[in-house]
This record gives sequence, C-alpha cells and structure tokens, in this order.
Amino acid sequence: VWEAELPRITPDANGNYQQGYIEFHNKGMQGGNHFISAYPNPASQWVAINYTLPYPSEKATISIYNASGKTVNIIELQAAIGQTIWDTRKIPSGLYFYCLQVNGDTIDNRKLIISK
Repeated sequence: VWEAELPRITPDANGNYQQGYIEFHNKGMQGGNHFISAYPNPASQWVAINYTLPYPSEKATISIYNASGKTVNIIELQAAIGQTIWDTRKIPSGLYFYCLQVNGDTIDNRKLIISK
C-alpha cells in the first residue's frame, strides 16, 4: 500500500484551467479499488480521468468506447500515475466505457455517461 499526492488540473466555468492537488491511495484491486476513475460522471463539457498503472509498462493507454463498441478516443499515457482531461463538448450524449490497458492487457473498465 502506498500514497502519493498528484497534481490535479481542472477547468473552471470559463474554460480556464486551475491546478490543485489530490491525494491518491493505491491498494490495487483488493477491496474494490480501481486503477482508473472519472470525474464528473455524468460529464457534459469535460471529464478528468485519474489513473495509476499497477506495474511498470512499455505501453499504457486509456481507450474510450461508445455503447456500440466503436473506439471514440485513445489516450496514450506517459506516466505511472496521472490525470488526463478529455474534452467532451463535441461528443454526443450517451453511455461510454473507458478502459485502462497496460502492455496490451485490459486492467480496468468503467462506465461514463455524457449528458448535454
């Protein structure tokens, strides 16, 4: 079990980005914890996806799929722990899935709702 403080960058109501910090506690999948989470969910204009990789990797991505299984976006990850902001203003309302993949293996899947 380890803890870390990471930067959190979030847009305000005017579209300007604010930097703060969030605490991150990683206990792996034990106890129902996840390696990725999204906020806000439901999202309308943007969503912040926080992630941590469970082990060292050569390639890690977050893939986002619509309810039909079509890939909507793939985000390449550069750090073992971090946050990425996804602009959803041009994404239709609906149910989406975001998936953390490490070295080709699916590590975690979660649901995301886009609501305009």
